[in-house]
Amino acid sequence: MLEKNRWMDWRGCVARCVAPLALGGAALAQGAPAAAADPVESDESAAAGSVGLVAHVEYGSHPQRFGFKLLLDGGEAFATGVLALEGKGLVRSVYLPIQLDADGHWERVWLDVPLTDSVEARFALASVAGPSMSTKTSVGPAGGTGISPLQRKAILVREVMKDPTAVSDAKGEWFELVNLTNQSIDLKGWVLDDGGSNHHVIGGTAGNSVWILPGVPFVMGANADSATNGGVTVDYKYSSFSLGNGADVIALYAPSGALVDWVSYDDGIFWPDTAGAALSLRPGILGPSLADDGTLWCDASTPMAGAAGDFGTPGVVNDACP
Repeated sequence: MLEKNRWMDWRGCVARCVAPLALGGAALAQGAPAAAADPVESDESAAAGSVGLVAHVEYGSHPQRFGFKLLLDGGEAFATGVLALEGKGLVRSVYLPIQLDADGHWERVWLDVPLTDSVEARFALASVAGPSMSTKTSVGPAGGTGISPLQRKAILVREVMKDPTAVSDAKGEWFELVNLTNQSIDLKGWVLDDGGSNHHVIGGTAGNSVWILPGVPFVMGANADSATNGGVTVDYKYSSFSLGNGADVIALYAPSGALVDWVSYDDGIFWPDTAGAALSLRPGILGPSLADDGTLWCDASTPMAGAAGDFGTPGVVNDACP
């Protein structure tokens, strides 16, 4: 942790501190803004004059790469200062001169960063109002579930019952996942999202573990009661999430914010759209990127024993597509 007087000494460093950035031994390259996730921040108090000066971090959601964006807000227009990056995830501490824009804002994006531990970031500014420091924010390493969730090859959505007819949607919607790896994965803290108002954190506020075994079909549904959901054995019941009968999205995110898999079906243009028939991915398609192609999906053709008139194969191998 930097001492307060050390941060104040940066005022003389603003004009001369030009150091190459190296994070985890790799050069940091500036790129396009990454997708946002919840910032990880502390509320550590800053030095005098820092009221409103806040630092935070956003994480990228690219399926196969790790990136983050550092942001600073609430500063004086065009103020100059220094960004410090320190922590066990760095080969050495990094100090980078910065200048805020007309809105008192600064940001920078780094991509493809192989962090092995956390890094702390803080900004010190010299301005007309006097020296100030931002809050501290922490950049965490990628990974955290036994495999890297940044590899979009871990979990695959392969069957979706979006429009049951034997029971109501609220009781009979479900979709099936399969674990493509050779190890069990705990889905605790992973997120289901449709890009709109539907959002569910797996495991809930209690943070319960939800294990999915290698190669074993795993059914997630709106209703776990097989007596009322069409006879489906549901392995995990979700809430605050529903499947549109027209176009909709099922996106699965790891706790880091990385996109692991998504299905974005349409209303019968490129995707099947038959009421009562689950969307069924062609057997043998194991790549999540290929599974994005609606032409590789078809209507399930196996009658569901507990839902007369509906078709699907929850928990077993998908039907062959024509």
